[in-house]
Amino acid sequence: MKKTKKTDIFTKIVAIVVCFISAALIISATIMLSNHTNEILLRSQTEAENLTLDSINKIENKIDNYTSYVSTTSGSFQKCTNKNEVEMQIEQIKLSSFTERGLKNVRYFLNGEIHGVAPWPVEITKDLGLDYVKSVEHSKQESLFLGTNFDEMPETDKDKVFPVDLYEFYAPVYDNANIDGIALYFDTAVFRSQIGNEFRHDNAVLSALVRDTGNVLIGDDTFQKNTVIDILSELGVNETNITSRVFHDLTEHNRDRILCKINGLNHVISIEFNSATKDLGVVEIYDCGALAKETNDLINAIVAILVIFIIIIIATIAILVINRYRLQKKVNNAEKHDLLLDCLNKYGFTKEAEDILHRESGVYYGVIVLHIRHFKFLTENYGEGEVNSLLNYVKLTLTKTCRIEEVYGHGENGEFLLLLHAKDKEDLIDRLKIHSFLASQYKGAHKFDVAIKYGIYEYQSGDQSPVSKMIEYAIEANNTVTKATVENVDMQFNFYDDELRKIRLINDDMELRQETALKDGEFQVFYQAKYNLKNHKQDGAEALVRWYDKNTGEYNKPALFMPLFESNGFIEKLDKYVYTKVCEYISYSLQQGRNVFPVSVNVSRITATQPDFVDYYTRIKKKYGIANGALTIEFTESFAYENYDVLKTIVDRLHKAGFQTSIDDFGCGYSSYRILKELPMDEIKLDKFFIDYSENPERINSIFESVISLAKKLNMKVTQEGVERPEDVELLKKLGCDVIQGYIYSHPLSLTDYLHFVENTKDHNL
Repeated sequence: MKKTKKTDIFTKIVAIVVCFISAALIISATIMLSNHTNEILLRSQTEAENLTLDSINKIENKIDNYTSYVSTTSGSFQKCTNKNEVEMQIEQIKLSSFTERGLKNVRYFLNGEIHGVAPWPVEITKDLGLDYVKSVEHSKQESLFLGTNFDEMPETDKDKVFPVDLYEFYAPVYDNANIDGIALYFDTAVFRSQIGNEFRHDNAVLSALVRDTGNVLIGDDTFQKNTVIDILSELGVNETNITSRVFHDLTEHNRDRILCKINGLNHVISIEFNSATKDLGVVEIYDCGALAKETNDLINAIVAILVIFIIIIIATIAILVINRYRLQKKVNNAEKHDLLLDCLNKYGFTKEAEDILHRESGVYYGVIVLHIRHFKFLTENYGEGEVNSLLNYVKLTLTKTCRIEEVYGHGENGEFLLLLHAKDKEDLIDRLKIHSFLASQYKGAHKFDVAIKYGIYEYQSGDQSPVSKMIEYAIEANNTVTKATVENVDMQFNFYDDELRKIRLINDDMELRQETALKDGEFQVFYQAKYNLKNHKQDGAEALVRWYDKNTGEYNKPALFMPLFESNGFIEKLDKYVYTKVCEYISYSLQQGRNVFPVSVNVSRITATQPDFVDYYTRIKKKYGIANGALTIEFTESFAYENYDVLKTIVDRLHKAGFQTSIDDFGCGYSSYRILKELPMDEIKLDKFFIDYSENPERINSIFESVISLAKKLNMKVTQEGVERPEDVELLKKLGCDVIQGYIYSHPLSLTDYLHFVENTKDHNL
């Protein structure tokens, strides 16, 4: 009995659990169905937008062909010296090959009057309110598609004019007393057939070129009506809120996507305008189910699964609920989710992208790193709220861009990650251009323009690279490409290619050899002497590092390895190595009784911001017994510009320890009076651009002189780098420069050659 009771209790518990699970499953399936329905509507709106943008772009191209022809034709009137020549030119135009595109008539305008054979009498145009003189006066500065057609005339007046529809294109004629402009009239039927064949989409319920009044210029002949509102009524769309919104969008030239019901099915009304078509727009109507067929099939599958779940065994229900729970848990996993933007983070994107590429291994994909340009500037100047608003907007554009088997995620510092499939490279660029256009529509509270660049890694069949590496390569493409091409003028679409791969391999090779090279003494210190223009003798020297490559037998210049060492942190070891070698040279020379001049040593921002920087350099200076003032520490201007407060503290400590300090490359792009105002430097070294060729030498010399004068007033020594020509020396003397450095006095010299230079250069007459 007790066992039976226990069984009953267990059965009741199981029944309750089953009921609860069944209810939870139905609720979950219903929610899932609702979510997918919303996804259909969202994706169908996006697809409709893309199709309509395609339509209006094709129309724009056709109208541009006509407008360009009319503009070109107007140029042939420039040399007409009298009325007869104008009319003869018009007759030649009437006989031109463009009649094949429907050219029917030509007339011209002079002093607000119409000349030539008009398509209909002037009296009728006035009765209709078509004030062409006013239109011409308004349009004298541009070619214009007026688009007047026969359909807009009252029935009573149609028999008074030519029995053919015409579109009018106007173009001005400049600087001619015999003619102000011309108007060419084209057969509407020919014009419509060319445009109609270009932009209509087979799966559209309606594709129509319309005026902002709602009148249909080119549309589907199956409809009896000739206005958009009447066609909507004919389709059964009579809701006032929808028709009012459509009418408002047309009159205001708005771009819009409007959901509506036709025969009980969801449809989207897509409206597009652009500047080229002026008061003409495109209105298209699509079946949401047809646009999102794959998602719609998924909904049907969900409904079928829901029915099956209700009748299948409890075990299956339990498994599905558990799987659903695990899936939901996976999606909401904080490790893969960006809580700020409610989307995948970099880790989550990587996992999703790997799964997609595993399933679709034979498809051409692009792994894309989307970078918002000037993101740091936006963050620092416009605040967190504005930046978050921008990030959410870009996320929304990515939601609209992504299709099935595509994914996006949020990275960091203004970067998004994107996986898109395409036919080929050109098709991928076309898709990204659409996204760039959507993103550029953002206008935040500060009304700045959104600029985006895309680093792209092309995935093709057989590629075994992990997605994490593909992302690194895409970032590298964005960061490394510095020169625009004809195809990519603004460096917006940057592909990872063989050249970047070559650079990466060189960097990998140098990074693997850097420690051994330092240990084996491959890094050698060179010295470039500096010349004092007032004392007419050597003023000091700058220590420069060169890497002797045993593999090639040549010296590698800093431009090859310094960017790598600054990015991987090895620059700190190299800076300390060079500094120690300089101290060894000074100490040795003093012990040998040689002449010794002060030496400047460069320090990177990585080294300067280390906690032990000043203590280490001071300790080495004392170890080798270097006198105060014999060493100058040079900082780049960019480091000074970005780290005023930090550098000011460092400079103060260096001065107390007996070092001189200098700003290198002053004027190369970060110049600021704040550098001179805030930082008590002993010297500024002017960038070579001050003495480079200029089309306006008086202007640059005025700036040059003012910088030198200001530095001198602040008790700073002024040194000019890169001096190679005698005329530059004379100019620098005239402007008051203290010291010059460059090939005119000394090349960078090995230690042996520099010691010889110091001992044997007695005549310093430049």
